Amino acid sequence: MSNSSILGKLRDLQVLVLNPEGEVSDSLVLQLIRIGCPVRHLWPLPETLDFPVDIIFSGVFQDGSHARLKKIIRDSTDAVTLIFIVEYASPSTLSQLLEIESHGVVTVPLKSHDVLPSLVVARRNSEDLLKSRKEINKAHNKLSSMSLLNKAKVILIKNTPMTEEEAHQFLSKSAMEERKSIAEIAEMIIDKSE
Repeated sequence: MSNSSILGKLRDLQVLVLNPEGEVSDSLVLQLIRIGCPVRHLWPLPETLDFPVDIIFSGVFQDGSHARLKKIIRDSTDAVTLIFIVEYASPSTLSQLLEIESHGVVTVPLKSHDVLPSLVVARRNSEDLLKSRKEINKAHNKLSSMSLLNKAKVILIKNTPMTEEEAHQFLSKSAMEERKSIAEIAEMIIDKSE
């Protein structure tokens, strides 16, 4: 997604702040309102979210809240951007940031001019990561289909007088006739030969 597209959509993004009541949360919510984002503040951490969320600003928790936060993120859509509110960058804090796959951070004391850049960069990181994952899944599926297709062609070539091209044409024709994907037809041939 382009930078201007991210900036243009900021006001449409549903933002959630998961952090204890206090000055840090109040300041962050105020900055997000000034940016124009619809924002909610919840504390304590809920078990689940019953509303859509695009961006979560969360504190770093050393108690059982860490596991609950992971569940909330896992149960949300893939496109959730996670930005941690960090007071002190200890090894355990950094470990949490990496484990939950944080897309960005804001540091405490919170500076008003840091929120917007952190928000934009984290959203960009999140969208780029999601796009990359989708491309990897697509490539993986394509390779799996190609592997099935090649196995089925080998079976057809061994068991019939077909050439590779004829085997491919047979698979394509069968897929069209049965209104299935060529991978499904290939899988049926492989299953029958085993």
